[in-house]
Amino acid sequence: MAYYFAYGSNLNEEQMRRRCSDSKPVGIATLKDYKLIFNGHSKGWNGGVADIKKESGKEVIGIIYEVSEKDLESLDEHEGVHKKIYKRIIVEVTDDKGKKKEVVAYEKEEKGKMTKPSENYLDTIIKSARKNGFPKKYLKEIRENMEFDDEGMMK
Repeated sequence: MAYYFAYGSNLNEEQMRRRCSDSKPVGIATLKDYKLIFNGHSKGWNGGVADIKKESGKEVIGIIYEVSEKDLESLDEHEGVHKKIYKRIIVEVTDDKGKKKEVVAYEKEEKGKMTKPSENYLDTIIKSARKNGFPKKYLKEIRENMEFDDEGMMK
């Protein structure tokens, strides 16, 4: 078994169960010195998709799932690892009990343009984060810290 850090639409437990039948949520965790961004374009979500980017002093909050090797293979498929869309990385997160854990996360291979996520995608992330008890301040930052120009590009 391994640990996986979800920060985007995989925060949604039902989606994770469909994608990774062996997965079990373990709890909330924080990835330090990374920032949540949205970039590229997903046809399925009709907008930018979640990604993480190193940035000193920033934090990304997510859910740790315990996953099997079969689940990781499924995640690789859904995240487009073989198509070089996302890559699997190992990062250290701090769980809600203050313990550090090494986990698998996914980061886009190429950052591309920062693009606005669809309302549906953003709502999926925020509703799932709220359901899992993420801090209200973080939920507010997800929406407020995203400024986009008239063409939908992140400023």
